Amino acid sequence: AYLNHHLSHAANAFLLSGFEQSACAVIDAVGDWSCSAFYDCAWLDGAPVIKKIDDVQFPVSLGLIYSAFTSFLGFQPNSDENSVMALASFGEPIYLNEIEKLIIKNLKTTKISLNEEYLNFSTFYSSPYTKKFKSVFGQPRKIFDKVPFSCLQENKNEKLVSEEHKRFANIAASVQKFFEQETMNYFVKLKEQTGRDKVVFAGGAALNCVNNSKLKNDARFSSMFIPPDPGDGGSSIGVALYYNLLNKKSAGPKALKTPYLGSAMNSKSIQQITPFISSKKISKYSKHGWEGKINANWRVTEFKSKEEGYRIVAQKIFNNHIVGWVQGRNEVGPRALGNRSIIIKADSLKLAQRLSCEVKDRAQFRPYALAMTEQSARQILDLKDDANGLQSYKWMQYAVNVKQEHRGRVCGGVHIDGTTRPQICFKEDNPDFYGLLTAYEEISGELTAVINTSFNESGFPIVGMAVDALTVFARTSLDCLVVENILFEKE
Repeated sequence: AYLNHHLSHAANAFLLSGFEQSACAVIDAVGDWSCSAFYDCAWLDGAPVIKKIDDVQFPVSLGLIYSAFTSFLGFQPNSDENSVMALASFGEPIYLNEIEKLIIKNLKTTKISLNEEYLNFSTFYSSPYTKKFKSVFGQPRKIFDKVPFSCLQENKNEKLVSEEHKRFANIAASVQKFFEQETMNYFVKLKEQTGRDKVVFAGGAALNCVNNSKLKNDARFSSMFIPPDPGDGGSSIGVALYYNLLNKKSAGPKALKTPYLGSAMNSKSIQQITPFISSKKISKYSKHGWEGKINANWRVTEFKSKEEGYRIVAQKIFNNHIVGWVQGRNEVGPRALGNRSIIIKADSLKLAQRLSCEVKDRAQFRPYALAMTEQSARQILDLKDDANGLQSYKWMQYAVNVKQEHRGRVCGGVHIDGTTRPQICFKEDNPDFYGLLTAYEEISGELTAVINTSFNESGFPIVGMAVDALTVFARTSLDCLVVENILFEKE
């Protein structure tokens, strides 16, 4: 059996939403020669009906346009689009008119066309942009040319930033603005075509949290749902759900309750493998050319109870330790949500810089995200409840403004534009992570947040099993690692 690429995305979004009916937008690079597709979705007689009402065919792709600019700006296309989104906040969209005039025609409808004198997607991986493109936007950034912007410094000295780098930031801001405008155009037409009150959104475009916030804050749809893995990984979930429900009577829609669907930890097995972890074994996991020091001499402590663990780890976070945190089943999707996380306190820019340089190997213009309880979120963030309260903010899918008066105490997780990508943790969703957050609030003496970033180094996937976490712990400057109820510290 075969399910069309965009239909699998649509199934992932609609069948996890819990909605009785909705419009659906799928926007990405390309799949089955389609670049965007739009659906009308409803449950009828106990079965889901996902009906395609429109699509946009290759080569007219908002995703490929964004990826072409990702390549032009010196990043890896179809991988580092988040870097373009982050860089955009340092610039102004002064090239927006050029992008609109040179790349897209017929802006008022979804049947737009690509001006292939400037972009040629048939040669995407050799060079998606032409000489004529460079005559308008200038020379591309070289891959090894370091981006000098930082959201982790108190004094943002613009004199240190060259005009060339400002140009790159302005181009990033322009393509981000263009992307937001065109996505909104699609949503406007989708509302007209379906008349639905709710919308679900999937495809790689749904990973752009700045754009997601613009769409969510628009009053056109009363509710918006994005699955925890809206990209191609999530499409496999859509296929499984769709075929499981095909030709079967169902009780109706069920909302996804948890993103923690991966492999589980086992404390006993962790204790069994620990004695066999050596520097020699760990070095096999090292990336090519890495000559760092391996530290496999660890002090191991087992917590007597979960509550003791929460208190001890919260104290270490408060004491400026960089903590690896591995619990239960790993999250689906590209974002750490408290089961495969690296956690630090949020009020220290120096600590965030150390995390970027010594653990994550991450550019400092890319912001970190904040994790917090609902009580802290209502105090720290500018938020509006929707039909489900603040449940939409559980999976780091939206950029939200941090209130000016609280930015100092969570500065390590605030971008240059004053926003963060929050994870609001509810006790029923993740009791262990919630227990850690509340223990940290008690120790700090206030409602506050921590920085929560994915447990991996740059260029590597998020850790899965204990051996992966122990390897990262050994070859980076992580201060301690918690795997289930076991604490590892370096001697």
